[in-house]
Amino acid sequence: MDKIRQATAEIGASAKIEASAAIAASARIVAPTRARTDSPRDAAVLAGLVELLDEGNIEANFLARSEARLLHAALGKSAGGLLARIEAFDHQNAATELREFLADLSAAQAALSASANAEVLP
Repeated sequence: MDKIRQATAEIGASAKIEASAAIAASARIVAPTRARTDSPRDAAVLAGLVELLDEGNIEANFLARSEARLLHAALGKSAGGLLARIEAFDHQNAATELREFLADLSAAQAALSASANAEVLP
């Protein structure tokens, strides 16, 4: 927490920005989001996995296994449960979970983008 406060103070001192933008920026500096889906490839893999899960396609199991590292990087501790559901052929619940994660990630990225673009207060 001290690192977050220090980063927030430094950011706030160098540019008078909204407090929420400073907190979001300091959190990004000190503890980057657990999700590593920045690349188009990662996004395509996750979207493809959702599609395969929606279809109940066994290829989802193979893709999840081969992309386990990406899933762990993106979902953190939640990846284990998702992978277990996929291995148990619970594709419907796995698809729902992954779709919710992607929606949350999209919202978080939009919020970070909005805070980064916030106007500097006078």
